[in-house]
Amino acid sequence: MEEKPVHIDFANLSNLTQLWQSYGARTLFEGEQLQLRMSMSWPNRVWADMAKPLSETSLGQIANNAPDTALFPIWPAMKQNGSAAPQETVDALLRSSRDWQPAFQHTAMALQLDKQ
Repeated sequence: MEEKPVHIDFANLSNLTQLWQSYGARTLFEGEQLQLRMSMSWPNRVWADMAKPLSETSLGQIANNAPDTALFPIWPAMKQNGSAAPQETVDALLRSSRDWQPAFQHTAMALQLDKQ
């Protein structure tokens, strides 16, 4: 059986959330359109399932269920092949919201080792 290759965008985000979970995490909220998890210690993040795109409704649920001090990462939607797709709707919602403010931007980097 041939394994399907994992796209670097999906792999990076999966590794990051697995690290956060290894430090202890619990489910904060679970609904049809949103599963929200919260780390119990470092790095003090609240995050949503990558497989489900964020919406105005889910952002409202996050705001209602997450602590005021929580840092919530916004990552791109994942395409079928595991690559990242822009979430312009979420970006626009965040820019126009007085409730959500960006704290920082994290950029993942990858180096193609077969090119070295």
